[in-house]
Amino acid sequence: MKVYVHGEYGYVRDGKPVYPEFKDSVHVQEFEVTEKLPLYVGIDFGLTPAATLAQRTPLGQWRVHSELVTEDMGAVRFSEVLRRVMNERYKGFTFAKITGDPAGDPAGDPAGDPAGDVRAQTDEVTPFQILRKAGIPAQPAATNDFIKRRESVAGALSRLIDGAPGLIVHPQCAVLRKAMAGGYALKRVQVGGAAKYRDIPDKNDYSHVAESLQYLLVGGGEARLLVKRENRGPRPELAVME
Repeated sequence: MKVYVHGEYGYVRDGKPVYPEFKDSVHVQEFEVTEKLPLYVGIDFGLTPAATLAQRTPLGQWRVHSELVTEDMGAVRFSEVLRRVMNERYKGFTFAKITGDPAGDPAGDPAGDPAGDVRAQTDEVTPFQILRKAGIPAQPAATNDFIKRRESVAGALSRLIDGAPGLIVHPQCAVLRKAMAGGYALKRVQVGGAAKYRDIPDKNDYSHVAESLQYLLVGGGEARLLVKRENRGPRPELAVME
């Protein structure tokens, strides 16, 4: 209803949104990147790899500036396109950390499937090796746990920093906006006539860019903040942004 009545950017969905915390009218804002701040990159692999690029302000606000969304692209070609984006669009910028799906490094990820997309797209060479050969020093994320990945993004979305959201997305990130608005969702399943949802998101056109953002924030330290909060006890209530 908000899409039609209030003109909000949305997605007609059949599932449970992974990020109900996201509100397009709040979290999508124009901003300029600055060479004074380093960039962070998050990468999701597979046969439809995607990447997001963001900066973090001194106060801790995440600003997602651009996305790289592909279709039917192997790791070698993707590494070339990503390198061109980094070298040309962000010429003169430094990169603090480049973090990818640890399943792209099967030897280092017990949950990775070396017989799946990773092997098929690279002929036994991992995506991380291909990226490094292209001059992109990417590292596997410290965790591939879905709850930790989701909460890393949800925590930033819910956080208020001097009255502003802890995570904003540039309007030019069209696919990511749709993903966050509900394209990235838990699939509905029918169980005994009642609507239930799976514990992990449906793999679709929006999941790759959404998960690249998760790896970006995990690499940026948001997962470590979750651990600190858990060790301190219950998480305090956060402001709800209407």
